[in-house]
Amino acid sequence: GYNITEMKELSHPTNGIYKKPKSDLLYVATSHSLLEINSDSIKILKKIIDYDALSYYPLHIGDKWFYNVKRIGVWQPTETTYNLIRQVVKDTIMSNSKKYFQISESRSDTNIIQYCYERIDSLNAKIFKYDELFNNGKEFVIEDLSLEQNDSFLAWKDYSVGYYEGIIHFLNITFQQIFDYQPLIKETKFYQS
Repeated sequence: GYNITEMKELSHPTNGIYKKPKSDLLYVATSHSLLEINSDSIKILKKIIDYDALSYYPLHIGDKWFYNVKRIGVWQPTETTYNLIRQVVKDTIMSNSKKYFQISESRSDTNIIQYCYERIDSLNAKIFKYDELFNNGKEFVIEDLSLEQNDSFLAWKDYSVGYYEGIIHFLNITFQQIFDYQPLIKETKFYQS
């Protein structure tokens, strides 16, 4: 007979498992990563970038996104719903010598147009934001396109009163048919730290 001992529970479907002979190491492949598992920890050895995921966040001059935002207040449990339009206006080199895209943002509940600067790091599929007045002028992560369902990551979110650090949990991804277009619907939840 065999003894089976549960080492760790994974939140992702596995594509393959390999047990290293004469050791407690287990190697697991998921659709986006290669993991090394022992009785104490799970270590990510390699993230596999789905380069198609980069197209979910296009940054080209003229690109435009339309969002329907439902936000529940942090301090008051009131719900606010508004439409947000984001459009890439131009590209520019910022003081950290990196190329960013300037994005205009307008909300249906205000007459204010705000501008922000974002870039994609295609080596790790992360979206960075740059704000000279925040974080000592250093860029910070706002999105990770390499995540699988149920993954989480540490990020900063921009609200009208400032930035907040927290955990973004990736819940689900679906496509919805709207006329001749099938946009990606990415459902996330932000937990403020």
